[in-house]
Amino acid sequence: MTLIIGIIRERLVGETRVAAVPDVVKKYKTLGAAVCIETQAGSGCYLNDEDFDANTIAMSAAQVLSTAQVLLTVQPPTLDDINAITPGSVLIGSLAPYSNKERIAALNARRITAFATELIPRISRAQSMDTLSSQAAVSGYLTVLIAANHCPKFFPMLTYAAGTIRPARVLVIGAGVAGLQAIATAKRLGAIVEGYDVRPETREQIESLGAKFVDTGVSATGSGGYARELTDTEKAQQADKLGRAVANADVLITTAAIPGKRSPLIISAAMIAGMKPSAVVVDMAAEGGGNCAGTQAGKTVKVGGVTIIGAVNLPAKMPVHASEMFAKNLYNFISPFIKEGVLNLDWSDEVLAGACLTHDGHLVHEGVKKTLGERNDIPPGPPSMKGGDGGSAAGAASITNAGLSLGRPGGERNDIPPGPPSTKGGDGGSAAGAASITNAGLSLGRPGGERNDIPPGPPSTKGGDGGSAAGAASITNAGLSLGRPGGERNDIPPGPPSTKGGDGGSAAGAASITNAGLSLGRPGGEV
Repeated sequence: MTLIIGIIRERLVGETRVAAVPDVVKKYKTLGAAVCIETQAGSGCYLNDEDFDANTIAMSAAQVLSTAQVLLTVQPPTLDDINAITPGSVLIGSLAPYSNKERIAALNARRITAFATELIPRISRAQSMDTLSSQAAVSGYLTVLIAANHCPKFFPMLTYAAGTIRPARVLVIGAGVAGLQAIATAKRLGAIVEGYDVRPETREQIESLGAKFVDTGVSATGSGGYARELTDTEKAQQADKLGRAVANADVLITTAAIPGKRSPLIISAAMIAGMKPSAVVVDMAAEGGGNCAGTQAGKTVKVGGVTIIGAVNLPAKMPVHASEMFAKNLYNFISPFIKEGVLNLDWSDEVLAGACLTHDGHLVHEGVKKTLGERNDIPPGPPSMKGGDGGSAAGAASITNAGLSLGRPGGERNDIPPGPPSTKGGDGGSAAGAASITNAGLSLGRPGGERNDIPPGPPSTKGGDGGSAAGAASITNAGLSLGRPGGERNDIPPGPPSTKGGDGGSAAGAASITNAGLSLGRPGGEV
């Protein structure tokens, strides 16, 4: 069956872009795919229905959503739209993956394979697919035009009959794609430009555009092309030296944003107070909380004599070229997997796999899982009255992510002979048995020695206490077994059975697992 690619009109108020433009639609058709587009989908960027030459012009979004096997979008679809998408379909676009658990749940409910372009790996091969970079270039350009429109000074030096007007001074913070585009645009307009970034490797890039690099002495290179969070000492050092450059600027443009996190607050209220009364600030990171104190997303405010503009969704203000760039990004991402009108996803491809948000009813992106605080490796179950304290029948049962097996889920243990507290290390059946498992690095007693928090007892010839031959456990690369590994223990005398312990028949069995925020059994007490 021929692959059907769908494009709907964007729902977000003020969004003027479209996920495919006529030239790109032709390319999809060349690959053997059919294209179904909602009527007036391109009206925001001055495109008529007939311009697309699509196979089908749908009179409603519902028609597109119910027939498309691959749906392309600029903004995340609404929950109503998601619920109308054919189950098992593919969704590709900017999906704001870190912002909405309800949206992810809806995608999972429909078993939609969703690719969020914000998650595309920052590698050389993926640059032509990177919507963050292409749209950031648009935003960086527009920040300068907005600033120039509000600035009461000429950007370039101007000579007139009575003398010379000095050019405006522009300071750009953040030397990613947006920041570098802002620097280049401000230079083209004739301003004196300075640039700053905490990543030292950006100095050469800033200077190559003709701007001066503001050196604060702070270096904070992080992962994935982003800067790491600064320490308090680094923040103080940065504020001292950066404050002088800010006070000297006529225009300040900030572009420091990190997907999934609050935008770092770089410009303090004190710095704003120290600026010239006519100064203009354009905060491109406003949607993430802003880089400047006083920024309000989507609003222009006055703080003293300083104008602060909280810029949002800037690419929508230049929809013709922004749509063209975005559409080509999506085409470059998905086209390698379309052959003769058939979509065949190759999960061994690191770009495809890295951009996948949901698949087959599950949230699959580890970074998003971590940010949203979700865990889907422990299945839910009814409340347990006897085992664990995880709130389900599987409470103390099994932690598959770490490969741990801790006793019987949600029930008593009757398979361990009775015995009073052991005077040596634990094996899961004593008061100190497997007391603490931390950071999945697993601490079982004292590695390679005795426990100094338990009174001494007669030596054992058949097992250690957590770091010796048979240890109190068997620790392998894939898992951990708490109980009696591979043989008897004769250092624990018999006694009455425990009916309330965690996993080893004792009150402290498998007491604490702290790395993933899990508590299996209550250490030293009843369950």
